[in-house]
Amino acid sequence: MTAATTRRTAVPPLAVPDHEVLVIGAGFGGIGAAIKLKQAGIRDFLVVEQAGDIGGTWRDNTYPGVAVDVSSFTYSFSFEMNPEWSRAYAPGTELKAYADHCVDKYGLRPHIRLNTRMVSGEFDPVNHLWRGTTADGEMITSRYVVGAPGMLTQPKPPDIPGVADFAGPTLHTARWDHGIALDGKRVAVIGTGATSVQLVPAIADRVSSLAVYQRTPIWVAPKPDLEIPAPMRVLFRTVPGAQKSLRAATTALTETFMTLGIVHNRQLPLLVKGIEALCTAHLRRQVPDPELRAKLTPRYGFGCKRPSFSNEYFRTFTRPHV
Repeated sequence: MTAATTRRTAVPPLAVPDHEVLVIGAGFGGIGAAIKLKQAGIRDFLVVEQAGDIGGTWRDNTYPGVAVDVSSFTYSFSFEMNPEWSRAYAPGTELKAYADHCVDKYGLRPHIRLNTRMVSGEFDPVNHLWRGTTADGEMITSRYVVGAPGMLTQPKPPDIPGVADFAGPTLHTARWDHGIALDGKRVAVIGTGATSVQLVPAIADRVSSLAVYQRTPIWVAPKPDLEIPAPMRVLFRTVPGAQKSLRAATTALTETFMTLGIVHNRQLPLLVKGIEALCTAHLRRQVPDPELRAKLTPRYGFGCKRPSFSNEYFRTFTRPHV
């Protein structure tokens, strides 16, 4: 046997990734993933965020009336409950403050890169890593990728011929310009989804006339939105299990209404009919005019489109300038 036949080809070493984990997005999904990575002992991770601040939906949506439509006690991390909510359904500013609190408490700032938008990524099967590319052309490699880009941060203008030629100010709720005053103005709102349910009552008092353009009515249930008094907030801070018990109750109600009533509507038709009856009675109480009420009544089953909660939305349409 010659030396040539025993010579072995050198195997190049595998590439070492820049980070063990790359998290895309710094909304609640990305924040929660980052916290759990640290708690699992994984310290080499990077969170990239396309915007200049964290918070996702609650950073971008600051329109009048913005708030959660799932109870604040449920709409928060189970391991980081907030005893300081001002209402059962907190306004958007409190959700943004809660996101900042979580990032600071769990020391995530050093792991977050803002103004960094990922545009592509592919898996390298030879080196067993992901190669992601930013909008600036930078490559970031990682062993694992957690996708948390969200879905409510990119405005989608209505595809209506001529809407771009409107001569007055045009606002999108995800890019609200607080420098534009609505007081005394004639305002039109396009759409009657969950955002409109919050916006319409919030601006009705300020405008001279309000026209709401509706394609499809929305199911709206009463909103048990109570102010949380200071003594109860003290109770949440000082009595172990008090807020956890309330969270369990609000989560059960949310799951019954939103999950059982929507996802399992075929298996539980009586529950769905009961929810529809609740919403219909709510509409009837707030809108006595049968013609107007008919316009606001959905012609489809509960859960076919996303429902919402409000105590003021239907009533707003009975006002003479709306």
